[in-house]
Parts: sequence; C-alpha cells; structure tokens
Amino acid sequence: MRKKQWLSFLLALAMVFSLASCGGGGGTTPSASAGETPAAGGEASGGGDTMTVGIPSLTDSFDFYNTTNGYESFSMSQVYDTLVMKNENGEYIPALADSYEIDSSAQTFTFHLNPDAKWSNGEPVTSADVAWSMEQLKASNYVSYIYEPLLESVETPDDQTVVIHLTKPSVSFMEYLANPYYCAILSQAAYEEFGDSYGSTVETIVGSGPYMVSQWKVGESITFTANPNYYRDAPAIPNVRLVVMSDSNSAMMALQTGEIDVYFDDVPGVSRAAVEGNSNLAIYDWTSTILYGIFFNTQEGMFSDLNMRKAVALAVNKADYITVGSEGYGQPADYPGDRGNIGDPELHGIWDENYAANLEEAQRLVTEAGYAGAEVVIKTYSTDPYPALATVLQNALNQIGLKSSVEQIERAAFIDSVLGQGDFDIQICRWAAATEDMDEIIYGSLHTDSIGSPGNWSFYQASPELDQLITDAAGETDEAARKEMYQQIIETYIQDMVYVSIYYPTSSRAYSSALQITDGLQKYDYFANYSWK
Repeated sequence: MRKKQWLSFLLALAMVFSLASCGGGGGTTPSASAGETPAAGGEASGGGDTMTVGIPSLTDSFDFYNTTNGYESFSMSQVYDTLVMKNENGEYIPALADSYEIDSSAQTFTFHLNPDAKWSNGEPVTSADVAWSMEQLKASNYVSYIYEPLLESVETPDDQTVVIHLTKPSVSFMEYLANPYYCAILSQAAYEEFGDSYGSTVETIVGSGPYMVSQWKVGESITFTANPNYYRDAPAIPNVRLVVMSDSNSAMMALQTGEIDVYFDDVPGVSRAAVEGNSNLAIYDWTSTILYGIFFNTQEGMFSDLNMRKAVALAVNKADYITVGSEGYGQPADYPGDRGNIGDPELHGIWDENYAANLEEAQRLVTEAGYAGAEVVIKTYSTDPYPALATVLQNALNQIGLKSSVEQIERAAFIDSVLGQGDFDIQICRWAAATEDMDEIIYGSLHTDSIGSPGNWSFYQASPELDQLITDAAGETDEAARKEMYQQIIETYIQDMVYVSIYYPTSSRAYSSALQITDGLQKYDYFANYSWK
C-alpha cells in the first residue's frame, strides 16, 4: 500500500473507532445522562460546599481486600488511607505514617504512625491494624501477587511503630504502599465486627481518610462528607458527590454545562478541542504507566527466531498505532519504563539506533529465515482499541512478506490461553503497571519467574545473569548504580528484541476552572486535593 493510501486508511480507521466510542458504554450500569443534574440538592455544584465528580463506574463494595482494584479504587481511596502518599513531584509524604526508615539493604521498612490518627468511628489507628492489613493484602485475590512473594513478616514494637520485613530487597516497595490501587489500611476491629457484610452499607464502612460515605446508591452515586475524626487538615470541600457517567462523551457535555465539576477518566480525543477551547474548564495531561506492546512467543514458532522478531521491529511505525489506538494522544516508547520511571536510565533514541523503520531489511530477514509467504495469526482482545492496533500490525506483517490474519478473543479466554498458556505466535496487549518504578515492569515482563500470567508474555527465558541483574536492580539503593543496572538490562532487551514497546497513551483530567489543584496532583484523584478558588 502506498504511503498516501495507508494514511487515508489510518484516518478512516481512526474515525470508525472514534464513532464507535461515541455510542455509549453498552453495559447495564446506570448512568447520569447529559440531561440530568447530578449535584446534591438537585442543582449543579459550581462552588460552595459540594463538588460533583463524574466517573465511568463505581464500586459495589468497600471491602478493599475482596474488590477489583480498577475504577473501584477511586471510590475507596477517599475513605481509606495508605501509609504514605505522593506529592506533585512524586516524592513520598506522610499519610498514616508520619515518618519512615528503610535499612541499607532495602529489605526492612520501619513506619512511625501519626499518634492522632483515628478511624471514622473515633477509635485510634494502631500498628496492629497495619500488621493485620498487610496480612489481608497478602491473601487478597486482587493484590496477593504483589505481597505474597514479598512480605516475610511484620512486627509491632508498640502501638505507633510498624516494622515490615521483606523476603528480598525492594526499593519499589514504597511505590505499592503509596498507591491506593494496591494498598489500604483498614480497621481490624470493624472488619471482624461486620464480617461478610463489611463495606456493603454506609454503616459498615470504617476508614481513616479525609472523607466518610454519607449516602450510597449502588451503581448510581456515592456522597462523601468530611470525616470529623480526620487527623490532618480537613478537606477544603466538605461534600463530594461521585456519579456514574459510563459514556465519556456525555460526561464531557456535562462538564461543559457545569453539571459535573471534574471527570475522573481520560478526556476522549473527539472532545479535546471543545475542552481545551472552553475558558471555564482546565485540563491536565501526563504520560500513562500503561504500555501497549507487540509480544512474541520467543520459545516456539516462527518468532523463536531472533531475526523474525527483528524483522517485525523494523516494520513498526509507532505513530500509526498511536493514531488509531489513542487518537494521536500518546508517547512512543523505546523500551519498558521509558516514561521517566524511577530508575529509568533515559536511553532515549535507543530504538531508532537499532530498529529505525526499514521494510527492505525486514523483508530480507524474513526471506533468509525461510518464512516468506508463511501464515501467521495475530491474537488480541476483542475490545477497543485492540482490533484497530492489530489491523495496523497485520498490514505491516503483510508488507514484509507474511500472510497475516487477526483473531479477536474475549478477555477471559485471552488471559487464559494467550497470556497464561502461551497459545500464540504474536499478539498485541497492554502492560498496565501500577507504579512508576522500573522494577515492576522490568521484573514483571522480562524475568524468568514472571513467564506467563504474571507478565512475561513473550515467555522469554532470560539468562541466569540477566535474572540476577534484574533482582539486584530492584534492591539497589544507590540511584546512579541502579540506573546503570537498568541500562544493561535494557540493552539486552533491545538485543534480544523480547517484545516491541509501542507507546504510552496520554492520560488526562478535565475539571472546572473554578477549582484549583496543584499541577501534578490531578493524576492521584483524591478529592481532598481540590479546593474552590
């Protein structure tokens, strides 16, 4: 296909998927339409003591340890505190813990709790609650993969001191503790008192965060009120109403008309111009931790041949994928973690140094490997934007001499057969990191212990030396030395072409210009970070 024809094809494809996204969520979750007024008291907030927030979906339970940690965490993070949190510069600051120490081995973490910390029922927060919460995190179906192999033991020398011992060094452990998706401290007494009904009603939710749940219509809205027992400064906005808006385009309309004050999800590309051109709105962008990639089966099939993997890498034009996958809003990735992650050696340009687009060379490699004209199936999820991304890859593979087709697979089946069992030759997926540290995505996608479901979806058999280097880098406390280790790891990743890192999509938050929030805090989605001007 000539360049002009291919660009026309990309634009048409992007329009198809943009129009498809305008058709609504298609699910059964109740939503607030543009004609409704979601603010408390039957009128838009626009100031005063109430802020109205739109979100694609709400939690149906406040039992953190037994609830999916997706949009559900936005609901729960307002009422449950973590030990530490992050400021606008990504630095750790006090939450439940006033201070902490990490030993030189990065294997023992000591936290000193705020002596004034209380639960919303007035009872004190103690080290015993933290120790019990760590055990719940270790057992949770949703976060045990983080804590189970990492937590060795927890000591409580006194009511305000917690000492956490890890099975191995981990600088990135703090990233998990500061992340409301992956950590929450709950009251042991309340959890045990309410048993299986904990978190199912307003009366059975006990937290230590800046807000309490005062009203809750499951699947529709949650109203939060400032927690009178909060141990730090009271939130500037005492009441917040979180409402379901499953259609992002309707949510953007509601934002523009003032029916909601903030939208807790990305601004769709088709709405960007309207939001950016509205003087009553503000928008903040940042590079997501989600990495879209092309993964090879490196153990068997045609892509166990390194030259075949290199041929695909040489055929990838990352801008094409960003166009159809994120409506042009994204950052090309040279390697996993190439977004300013903690420990990132910043090897910008290393991709083009090795794999600048070269279809002629890619065709040569395919022919020499003996696969010219061979059939190959690209497997991917059946939901957007994966079919569009797979179509771009299909065109590239056909251009280098393969006969490719696309197989769209339902999510659960894809996770089981493709990611879990390795039943594929080549696939497109996304690696959704929870933290901004190099360790999570490097260990998760390259270490031999992560092969299969944990995240090494290329089934890459790393050398013992590389595995050890990855483990050592996770616990290295000297920043310069750690970056040098990750440089060696990334150079090996590039040489072995384990998988193609395509791009990081742009994340965004849009909100009323009547609100003020420090730039950098928008991405953490805490109500308490907002105030009225």
